[in-house]
Amino acid sequence: METFHTNQNQSQKDIEAGIASYLKESGGLERYGHAIPALSAYFQELYLWNRRLNLTGLRSPGDMIKKHLGDTLVLGRWLPEEVSSVIDIGTGAGIPGLILKILKPDLKVCLLDARRKRISFLQAVIAGLGLEDVWAIQGRAGEGAAPMCPGGITTFDLVVSQAVGSITDLLSMAQEFSGADTIVVAMKGPEGKREMDEAGAALSEAGWSAQAIKDFTPVQRQRRYLVVMRRNSP
Repeated sequence: METFHTNQNQSQKDIEAGIASYLKESGGLERYGHAIPALSAYFQELYLWNRRLNLTGLRSPGDMIKKHLGDTLVLGRWLPEEVSSVIDIGTGAGIPGLILKILKPDLKVCLLDARRKRISFLQAVIAGLGLEDVWAIQGRAGEGAAPMCPGGITTFDLVVSQAVGSITDLLSMAQEFSGADTIVVAMKGPEGKREMDEAGAALSEAGWSAQAIKDFTPVQRQRRYLVVMRRNSP
């Protein structure tokens, strides 16, 4: 991974080797080896588009893989088997939603973002990879975005976001996409547990309970929290 990390002018072959190395080190090669070619194409496109559109603050493919794939693997380790539909609010460059779709092709995934340049990137990647049951939609949660998601889906098994600021903000945005059994997940860093505790009263008043699941990114072992919210039983 080191030569991959230090050289920003990487071919797709180099990127593919870097992903394979990362998955091997993380123990995910057997489970996600099928996804290496698509992940490689995704990160190659992200690197190229990012040079002119600033889709992510990371500049080298190696750093993109460690951060974006690493964070998505944390989510993937937790994801319940019964989840079949996902909406990623404020998806940005498709993190975690598009990467999760590549890792788990059976998922139906809606990628929602307000910025046209991000949606253009996502639509180009989706078309280039020939992915099905994944849609990139320009819009804001709370502004009637749910009916715009194709596939006849109006509520989702999982609402997730890494980009929305506060836990309560995400929960508010998630309402229009949520059914009785929807799970809402805020992907947070080291302060996730504290943020959840501070939001506890507001969550309870809104009829939701929350659990902070502590985990670590593969290889770098950076602390992450998944703040998992579910509706309280009547």
